[in-house]
Amino acid sequence: MKKRYWRVFSDAQGESHAEEVDAELQLTDYAPPAPAVFVSRPAAAAGFVFVVAPKTSVGDFHPTPGRQLQVVLRGKVKGETSDGTVMRGEPGDVFMLEDTHGRGHRSTVVGDQALEILAVSLA
Repeated sequence: MKKRYWRVFSDAQGESHAEEVDAELQLTDYAPPAPAVFVSRPAAAAGFVFVVAPKTSVGDFHPTPGRQLQVVLRGKVKGETSDGTVMRGEPGDVFMLEDTHGRGHRSTVVGDQALEILAVSLA
């Protein structure tokens, strides 16, 4: 089983790019005596924040403040990398942001509600 997510990263020239990545999930006795579930490899985290952007939010290009995993909790977002790749996110979608230098990406809230995300800072 796999979980697909977007990875946004910068190249040596500072241009941002996006690719879809699959995390492999293995059937695991994660929390016995609960039944086995599918689990990815663990990743170290340094902390997390909740972020809410108003429904009118339109961002210009910016690098991410640090390597982070973002999970859309509510609302919809359109993201664009500096190479022109467009990504769309809605509740349950996951983005790995690694474009910590260069031009970065831009994000626009779409639809009629605020965007809520959980941003997990990665160690």
